Amino acid sequence: MNYYGEWQNNLKDGDGLVIYADSTEYDGSWVKDKKEGSGKFTWPNGDHYLGEFRYNFPHNQKPEPTRAMAKASFTSS
Repeated sequence: MNYYGEWQNNLKDGDGLVIYADSTEYDGSWVKDKKEGSGKFTWPNGDHYLGEFRYNFPHNQKPEPTRAMAKASFTSS
């Protein structure tokens, strides 16, 4: 995993981009090492979720989920 962004007390906190070993990406807001607030989660095939996150997971999924979202789990860190 590679993280590019803001840190506070050795935790991801603020705006940042993380690229996981499987090439999934999260670009958005972090609070105390958790995906929190607005962000975009992208799978290697290009499918993505753009919207709100709470406690590392999509919240209030008003945007239409993609095929990958229906079958994939979100990386928790």
